[in-house]
Amino acid sequence: MENNLWIAGYSALVTGIITFMVPGTVMMKRRARNAVEKATYYDDLCSIKNHKGFMKDAGQLLRDRTGQMAFAYIDIDNFRMINSVYSFQYGNEVLVRLSEAIREVFGEDALIGRFSGDAFGVLCHCRSCEDITGRIHELQAKVNQKCHEGKDLVLACGIHFISDEESQLDIIFDKANIARRSVKNLSNTICSVYDEDYGKKLHEENVLTEEIKEALKKKSFDVYYQPKFEFAQRKIVASEALIRWEHKEKGFISPATFIPVAEKTQLIVEIGRFVFDRVCSDIRRWSDDGMTLLPVSVNISRIELLQEGLMDFIKATVEKYGVDYSLIEIEITETAAVADYDRIEGILREIKSLGMSISIDDFGAGYSSLGCLNKLHVDTLKIDRSLITDLSCENKGRKILQGMIELSKNLELKTICEGIETEDQFNTLEMFNCDYGQGFLFARPMKEADFRRMLIS
Repeated sequence: MENNLWIAGYSALVTGIITFMVPGTVMMKRRARNAVEKATYYDDLCSIKNHKGFMKDAGQLLRDRTGQMAFAYIDIDNFRMINSVYSFQYGNEVLVRLSEAIREVFGEDALIGRFSGDAFGVLCHCRSCEDITGRIHELQAKVNQKCHEGKDLVLACGIHFISDEESQLDIIFDKANIARRSVKNLSNTICSVYDEDYGKKLHEENVLTEEIKEALKKKSFDVYYQPKFEFAQRKIVASEALIRWEHKEKGFISPATFIPVAEKTQLIVEIGRFVFDRVCSDIRRWSDDGMTLLPVSVNISRIELLQEGLMDFIKATVEKYGVDYSLIEIEITETAAVADYDRIEGILREIKSLGMSISIDDFGAGYSSLGCLNKLHVDTLKIDRSLITDLSCENKGRKILQGMIELSKNLELKTICEGIETEDQFNTLEMFNCDYGQGFLFARPMKEADFRRMLIS
């Protein structure tokens, strides 16, 4: 009797435990499935769909679509620099804020995903081109508000309007990506709509990128020197080092063609270091040959200026060739000077501490910032050639140019005008008490051997 009661009690206990555990097991399985799905289809950082999740839902949206749809490919134009200059933690904060801004602008009806790094995708219905481009500009404004402490946070967006016949997601994404790449590093726009010409242009840029890499590997670039002329003594007192490329098949390729591509692909850093190394090597050779040494200015791009390890490279190269720091002048553009005062100021101060001088190039080409002259301790102001093209007596540009030269002198800066091609320009600048001139009137950029002969003669 007792055994039967014990068995009955035990059975009831087991049944109760099983009854209790089954719902728990189902719940655990459901949670496990949700966790797997989240890990598979969602981005942990931004709490939106990842690339795989986006692709899964986008296919269904396109099959069920009614009305015009567009895909926007969005990233941050200079995100790599943000990570390297500020920190990866700050970069992650920017990505979270950007994803929040995208959700706010495009709303719950749009499919939003983070593909990788700073690349985001948006699939949405739209009424017109103006509708979606307007939302992109609204997005830029929101990002500026959310990341107001950031520096130069500029979006790049490519848009593709999806035709009724299109359903292949990879092709749709590629077209938007081509449009996105077309606006990279442009100062006047943040978004572009795809057209077939972009594909051709992108292919040409990809080919040129590979050729630049090959030229760097084989040292096919050359460095030319353009003399700088002093008005008072009427003689050559310095020079500027300029990159030149004679392609073995295509002939001469203008820097205006390959430098923008090099900046997009970060190859400008290798090009800048190639030029700096060559200049130090040439100065060493001129010294060994007993030549009178004149200062040489070397252009450093904004990307290169903010590159980690720049100062170590400069020191190592100068010491490698045993040249005097005072024989090298660093030229930075006006836009680089005004971009990030605090960061740039520290780097330039370190460069000057070595004994090198600093010049602001292309001053007046875009928007001149007098603040940078007040805050950055530079030595020379190089006035852009665009300001001396028309120096007629009634021209406002003539007064602006004269005012810039007077300002430069009041700030105790050396002044050099580039692009001088006529005697009239020379006479006007001399009357304005300009210190130095550079241009075809004096000499064109020339090979090192020709520059050497000019100095010896």
